[in-house]
Amino acid sequence: MKPAAGADWIVTPAHTMLIVPDPKQLDSYPSDPKSGGPFVMFKGTPYAHLMVPAH
Repeated sequence: MKPAAGADWIVTPAHTMLIVPDPKQLDSYPSDPKSGGPFVMFKGTPYAHLMVPAH
């Protein structure tokens, strides 16, 4: 995968990635990396996972 034309890669500080058996478990989390807390990366794809900042 690569970013869409004109888009940048998402750069995040230290974090933990959580992969869950059922992606529907991630539905209640935002997909905005600037939300200030956990967010879903690659939402709606087979690569969806929860990014949890270590702050």
